[in-house]
Order: sequence, then structure tokens, then C-alpha cells
Amino acid sequence: MILISFNFYNKKLNMTGVLSLILIAVSLMSSCQHSLSSASKVSVNGVVKKEVFKEIIGLGKVQLVDVRTPEEFLTGHIDKAKNINFNDPNFKQTIASSLNKNKPVAIYCRSGRRSASALIILKEMGFKDIYDLEGGFLNWRAVPK
Repeated sequence: MILISFNFYNKKLNMTGVLSLILIAVSLMSSCQHSLSSASKVSVNGVVKKEVFKEIIGLGKVQLVDVRTPEEFLTGHIDKAKNINFNDPNFKQTIASSLNKNKPVAIYCRSGRRSASALIILKEMGFKDIYDLEGGFLNWRAVPK
């Protein structure tokens, strides 16, 4: 076996040690790749495009919330969404009792207005990972051109 030594800060590493460090660095970078790919597509205010929203909810680790009225919810909604009416006077209390602040939340409404307001409220309540569907349910249902 051929040993090649490198001197890093007065410590000698053989070629096996250098290769090990390279493998560790590559594996760390690739393990972060999936989360970075979605995170890089999120705007500063948490609004995401339909494709990214689909990807996020497809992972199954998000709390999906429809903030429209119960009547709107009954006309159609995204599968597995929980309906928490933004217009309900108890909206904040329902959010606090229904959602976990430590888990990501994906929210939407009809067009994006209510969910944008809901996003602000969730941030004020201490939620960290919040994704708001750009264009709301109208965008979700829209047929791609």
C-alpha cells in the first residue's frame, strides 16, 4: 500500500484519511440536497409556486391547512387538508389547539389573500416553516397551459 502524506495544520493524514474526509464532505452535501432544492424555491415571505407546494405536501411531513370557509371547503379541497376558517373569530385559538408549531405548515385559500394574512398570524404565533400556495386553490385547480 502506498501512503501519501499531507500536512494539514501540523497533522499528517495518509491518503486513506484524505479520501475519508472527501467522502464525508460529499455525503453531507448530498444529504442536504433535497431540502435545499425545495427551500431555494421558497420566496422570502413563504409563498411558493404550485409545483413546489405539491412537492412539499407530497413528502407527507407537513400540516396542510385550507383557511377558506367550510362552505368553500365543501366545494372541493386538496386531499388531506384540514379546514380552519380564517374568518372565524376563534381562528388563532383553533390554530393553537390544532397545529404543532414544530412541524411545517402548508396553507392555502381561494386566491392567496387570506392565506397571506394567515401566514403572518402563524409567524406571529411562533410557527417557523410555513408555505403558502401562490394563487390559492384557483391556481391549484388551473389546467397547465
